[in-house]
This record gives sequence, structure tokens and C-alpha cells, in this order.
Amino acid sequence: GEMILFNDVYCFDPDAKSWTKPRTSGTPPKGRDFCSATLLPDGKSILVFGGSRELGEEAEYFNDAHVYDTVTGAWSPLAAKGSAPSVRYSHAATLVGNKVFIFGGTEGAGDFLDLDDLYVLTVDGAPAGAKLPG
Repeated sequence: GEMILFNDVYCFDPDAKSWTKPRTSGTPPKGRDFCSATLLPDGKSILVFGGSRELGEEAEYFNDAHVYDTVTGAWSPLAAKGSAPSVRYSHAATLVGNKVFIFGGTEGAGDFLDLDDLYVLTVDGAPAGAKLPG
């Protein structure tokens, strides 16, 4: 069968042990796999970053960032300042304080290079991305 990548949202309620599909607005990211999803410090927004879209002979790799507001259901693109990470998938991302750390992954374009770089995105006030020396 043909592979399909989705860009919809489902929410799991652990108390009720049930899934729901919330209404969304705005433009969600393209369907993808191997992206990261990180809860932001406000406790209600999720940052979706990077990933890949490999469908048969066609492949697309991402370094875009989108924010999903779990209260309003709104998607919005994140326009960060500074140098964005290169396109990547299968990377790690975690929140520490007000910073999202994005480490490594695989750069899909060309030779499928394994990455060992570290980026930080500050998420309070005006977001600013900067590559850490290393």
C-alpha cells in the first residue's frame, strides 16, 4: 500500500483513557515523520520542529518550526531570529527552563549525514535561535 503522512492532531486524556481529535485552525505543518514535539514553558503550546517526508521516490526534509496552541487549537509558524538548524530528522529536542535544545539527527539531503550539532531556541519574549559553539 501507499504510505500516507498525516498532519492532524489527537489528544489523549489519561484519566478517561480516551482519544479525541480537537478542532484546529491556522495552517498546520505538512504531514511528516521523525520530527520533534516539545511542550513550551507556557504549558499549553507545543513546538513542532523538523522531520522528513519520504514518499516513494519523493523526499522532503524540514527545518521549519510550528507552534500548536492546545487551548485555542491554533497553528502558527514560528519565525525565530538567528541561524536556524539545517534540515534534519530523527533529532532530539527538550525544554530546559525557557530554552529548547535541539541536538543531532540526520540531514536527509545528499549523503544522509549524521549530525552532532546543538542549537538552542530561547522561547520567552522575542524568540532567538543561536548555534552553540562546540
